[in-house]
Amino acid sequence: MTRVRAVRRRYPLLAAVLVLLLLGAGVAWAVDDALALSHRPAAVPAEDVTAAPRRVAAPAPPLAAVVVPDEPRITRAAAVVADALAARGRPRPVVRTVDPDGRATTATGAPPAGGTDLSGVTTLRARVLDTLGGPESYRVGVLGTALTVEGADVAGTAAALYRLADRIRSGAEALPAAEAGRLVTPRLGLRLTDAGSVGREPDPAAFAAGDDYSLNTDVVGPALLPEAPWVDADAVARIGAQFRQHVDHSVAQGYNGVVVPGFLEYVTFAKVGDGHAVYPPGDAHVDRARAMVAAFGPVFRYAEEMGVRVFLLTDMLAVSPPLEAYLARTVGGLDVDDPRLWAVYQAGLAELFESMPFVDGLMVRVGEGGEVYAEDGWDYSSKLAVTTDTSVRAMLRALLDTAGAAGKEIIFRTWTVGVGPVGDLHTNPGSYAQVLSGFDDPHLIVSTKFTLGDFYSHLPLNTTLLAGGHRRIVEFQARREFEAFGSLPNDLGPLHRRALREFLAANPKVEGVWNWTQDGGPLRAGR
Repeated sequence: MTRVRAVRRRYPLLAAVLVLLLLGAGVAWAVDDALALSHRPAAVPAEDVTAAPRRVAAPAPPLAAVVVPDEPRITRAAAVVADALAARGRPRPVVRTVDPDGRATTATGAPPAGGTDLSGVTTLRARVLDTLGGPESYRVGVLGTALTVEGADVAGTAAALYRLADRIRSGAEALPAAEAGRLVTPRLGLRLTDAGSVGREPDPAAFAAGDDYSLNTDVVGPALLPEAPWVDADAVARIGAQFRQHVDHSVAQGYNGVVVPGFLEYVTFAKVGDGHAVYPPGDAHVDRARAMVAAFGPVFRYAEEMGVRVFLLTDMLAVSPPLEAYLARTVGGLDVDDPRLWAVYQAGLAELFESMPFVDGLMVRVGEGGEVYAEDGWDYSSKLAVTTDTSVRAMLRALLDTAGAAGKEIIFRTWTVGVGPVGDLHTNPGSYAQVLSGFDDPHLIVSTKFTLGDFYSHLPLNTTLLAGGHRRIVEFQARREFEAFGSLPNDLGPLHRRALREFLAANPKVEGVWNWTQDGGPLRAGR
């Protein structure tokens, strides 16, 4: 009798377990369906983990002088060459400048070639030669006792000097025989970096806690004030110094563009209606936006002065409470298929390009948004609202019309997290074609992560980067959020190189990269 009772008591338990399993399966199926999740066999690129062989450092050239055009970007690069030689134990050469513009319109003599034995060279001479080749082209050679550098423009001349500095500093042969006298033109014309650690205060306690899961990446946060004058001048100066350091370092590494978070906080919507339709007279958003432009415009303009393109980054829809209220009155809400809504954002974008003319374009993401991305202390936020192919196309058409008229560009990120009909835009070539086919606008650049998903090492390469008629750039993450933010050592160089080579071989529209040196994930949730 006791055994029968025990068996009977088990039936309800077994039934409950079965019901829970069925409910779990149903929830899993629903989530998979809602987020367009699927699974299939995939070819994951193998990573070479073999240690590089030891090598003997090549002798550094015994340069006593570096003679360059009197141009700030070139003289800065020359100083880096001198520093590299000093770091290798050579006496630091004198950097001298010549003629104000440093330009020559015709070559003097044969192209610099000769041998690559640099033991007898005593001087490095650099110049700009307008007729040399395309943008950023350069060549390096030996002529007598001089190591010669010629660039097609300032950027090319500086790039050659940075290349020499890098090889000298790392102990490589300064001028390999295969490169002597050879014209070098970069295959990737757009090489973007993020804003690094600019504006991110080194707060050991906040990092040690590991519980800050904010996804906000603004660089201006430490300078914000809750009332007039709206920005802290000392904090702006500190952020400005960090930004200049980051730009100088990035240029030396070969980058020619920087992506800085921001859009709505610099806009007053003065071009909408009578100028007070969105923000009524006396609204603090107007004075704060003007203060932001006045304070940070000069900070970000430094990048342009150093030949670095500047793109601002925003989620769409970017909103503020007064902007939402205006759209509710005039459009009926956040109707992202309505051209009237996008006309408001067009007016804001046109204003931005006028108040900050050094900005080269706007990078837009529609795949994520919400309060977790907002800066503490202000009411700008974003809505995950652009989730259909028609709304994406309406947005791009409006933004491209405004950018094209100003000679600017729109970079559209395909990153999506499964929400809405465009939820698999990032990973599905069919969805990519459905959403973006027909957009042949020369001002459109499409940016995509190199992995078929997020930045996990175990994923295959992104097949949407293998085709398409648009200008494309490839996204990489250096400080991997899924590897303890870089705390776990993992040399990603071979993997990134393989990915880029495959994309370049398959798709001639790939023209650049965007490398995240710090961005991605909750920035203070790791070491």
